[in-house]
Amino acid sequence: MNFLAQRIAKNGPELHALLTGGLPYFITARSPVPLADAIPVFCYHVVSASVFKQDLQFLKDNEYHTVTADQLLSWIAGNASPKQKTVVLTFDDGADNFYRVAFPLLRAFQQKAVLFISPGLHRSHKEEPLRQERPCTWEELQEMHVSGFVDIQSHSWEHRSLQHWPTPLPLTGIDNQSMQDRRGRPLDIKEDVTKARHELEKRFTKSVTHLAWPCYYSESRSIQLAEEAGYKGFWTGTLPRIPLITPGHDPHKIVRISGEFLQRLPGNRRKPLTAILATRYKNAYSRLRNRHATHTQNGAKHCIGGSDVL
Repeated sequence: MNFLAQRIAKNGPELHALLTGGLPYFITARSPVPLADAIPVFCYHVVSASVFKQDLQFLKDNEYHTVTADQLLSWIAGNASPKQKTVVLTFDDGADNFYRVAFPLLRAFQQKAVLFISPGLHRSHKEEPLRQERPCTWEELQEMHVSGFVDIQSHSWEHRSLQHWPTPLPLTGIDNQSMQDRRGRPLDIKEDVTKARHELEKRFTKSVTHLAWPCYYSESRSIQLAEEAGYKGFWTGTLPRIPLITPGHDPHKIVRISGEFLQRLPGNRRKPLTAILATRYKNAYSRLRNRHATHTQNGAKHCIGGSDVL
């Protein structure tokens, strides 16, 4: 039942957006026209090399370009004109999967991505056991920042639930059991996001003015507090009646759709929607079986890492 509750909570906003005009037309259209004055933003957490390579190859073959968070915000404000066929790729949580899998492919295809991390949960090489399902180390993050292909922004200080503050939230692709001892005394919301911003700016010597809310949830009071902390762009999930980013868009509501749908963009060799949905629910069922098997064997309770479903 916990699994089903998590799937409903995770997919609920997306299903609601489908019914209220919050999903881009190209997802369901059989033959969509090219995007005009609109930029889709895609969200990933962890990826497989084969699937993400297909996504990047699709972008390359169809001449799509990727931009950073600041470039998107500048375009929204009318201060820049991006190339035609522009998209934004975002990743949440900062798992080592991004460094091992996504980053080498971004570099190979010369594409950019925005990586939202919670700096209170990252450590240096000396402090971080170098195993899989861990957070990226500061040295790895610095390497990616210097490359120019990864735009690092804030995902709050310790990835806590805005809706049920300060309840800790699991991170996808990371062994969350090991995260329990990393979180310190809970801060209030404004102090949390302020500390995250200052830490990232200090480490990477750059301006950090973008915040992706954990689990996509936000409300007006938290946005106000984050604005007071210096943030300008607020990244969420799907929302009713806001399918794409257009000029003059509200920077408080930068909507994102699952990276699963990237190959539904207008272009050659689009992936059938039925194939995307079949893969999604096959993977969800596999996670359910694996979780049940693990629980049966040792009685342990594991946090299920969510798919890229919004």
